[in-house]
Amino acid sequence: MFLGRNYHPYVAETLSSALPKLCDEYKLDRISPYGLRHSFATFCSENGMQEIVLMKLMGHSNFETTQKYYIKVSAKRKRLAMQEAYKVVFYERKAS
Repeated sequence: MFLGRNYHPYVAETLSSALPKLCDEYKLDRISPYGLRHSFATFCSENGMQEIVLMKLMGHSNFETTQKYYIKVSAKRKRLAMQEAYKVVFYERKAS
């Protein structure tokens, strides 16, 4: 997921110890490597990545694992879904 200065991937142990320092240095909320993994999966899902591609990127053998444990429903996604439902209920009903 990340490359170091020497362009080699960070391993989990290296990232776990380096991430708090990076967050502090750039005044970001602290997050764990797994938190980044969850955010990545949610971001990809919300932006239309195909399930099979996301599943493979996450290293899972079935999409249910990706969906159940990694993809969260963001406030933005909920708001957009409610806006769509509102349109159907109030605008399409009036048109018919």
